[in-house]
Amino acid sequence: MVVCDAIWTDPGTNKHTLLGTFTEITAQEFPVMHRHLAVYVEATGGRGKMPIVIRGVDADENHEVFKIEAEATANDPRSVLQLSFNIPVVEFPEAGEYRIQFYANGEFMVERRILLKPVEK
Repeated sequence: MVVCDAIWTDPGTNKHTLLGTFTEITAQEFPVMHRHLAVYVEATGGRGKMPIVIRGVDADENHEVFKIEAEATANDPRSVLQLSFNIPVVEFPEAGEYRIQFYANGEFMVERRILLKPVEK
């Protein structure tokens, strides 16, 4: 799983280009609205149609900052699903650690940590 500013998919080749990967976000003040957040996931082992969830939560999982529900289809468990999600606006209420989590078929699969920090003065 990769977190970035945006994902572009070539219409001819269906190849994905990840723009601006990051693990930290800095802000002058909180709460902060982050306007460019995208998540790219590759997964194998799926069978048939399955519900997919991408969600952003604080480190204690007390506050959910976004949640996207989708469906993916894997025709062969050996195939690689390439999933991209562009999230238009996310409000982070305070500085600290957040997690971007990926679920498939209701099972937790993987997460990425993002650190929100105030700008150093």
